[in-house]
Amino acid sequence: EPVRPVNNTAEYQISLRRPAAALPAPWQPANVSGADTQNLTVSSQAGIHAASPLAAGTNYTVRSYQTDTDPRELLIARRTYPEAIETRYTRMPNNTAARVVSLSNDLTTEAVTPVQAACAVDDWLAANKTYAREPVEQSSASPVETFLFEQERGNAKLMASSMALLLRAQDIPVRYVTGYTAGEKHGSDTYAVRGVNAHAWTE
Repeated sequence: EPVRPVNNTAEYQISLRRPAAALPAPWQPANVSGADTQNLTVSSQAGIHAASPLAAGTNYTVRSYQTDTDPRELLIARRTYPEAIETRYTRMPNNTAARVVSLSNDLTTEAVTPVQAACAVDDWLAANKTYAREPVEQSSASPVETFLFEQERGNAKLMASSMALLLRAQDIPVRYVTGYTAGEKHGSDTYAVRGVNAHAWTE
């Protein structure tokens, strides 16, 4: 189901150049056709996934919801979350270090709304950490804590995980998401989405 009711959808034709189980599609997919649909799951949580990888050369059609977002809604949004969302997406690991929670408190002390808290955390990460596209070597049992307090560089996974944990420490529902950026545009309505477009972020 869409995040909120929408009436508009757009159709996209997608061709896989490599085998894939997590299928690229513009967010938020409503349905998919043209492939082995019995092998596919379309979810508002995880997009389109195949039970087993689809072969290179597979073509499929996706209809995705088109939403009109209003930034003003975010600016005035308060802590009125559906119970199911709040219960699921504010959970913290049992071994979360006290200094992570303390950092979260310090970063968000002046925030009144969840959006202000998210911006404060995002600003701190941008000012204090260097984004690295390549994987960052780490052997820690607590990679987010190590990144926050001992490392200067982190890839998208570390940045997104850190933001998620810092905001969940404030009881703000956040989820860690992986997917793809839009890719490289070819012509007026064609995009090439490659492995290098894999990304991670927080919602």
